[in-house]
Amino acid sequence: MAEDRTALNEVSLENTVLLRDLISRSHEANIGFLNHVANAHDLDKLNLFLRFLDGIYA
Repeated sequence: MAEDRTALNEVSLENTVLLRDLISRSHEANIGFLNHVANAHDLDKLNLFLRFLDGIYA
């Protein structure tokens, strides 16, 4: 997963930042926006890819 992220171009990296910020703002507005079922491995991959270093999304 880390290799996939390092292969992204500048526009794609900016899009991951925008997506991460949108997810964070949605979570702050209403935690129900992010209600889903996922296993720990998938959440770890998402946190790594979108750089949720503090694990907020998980």
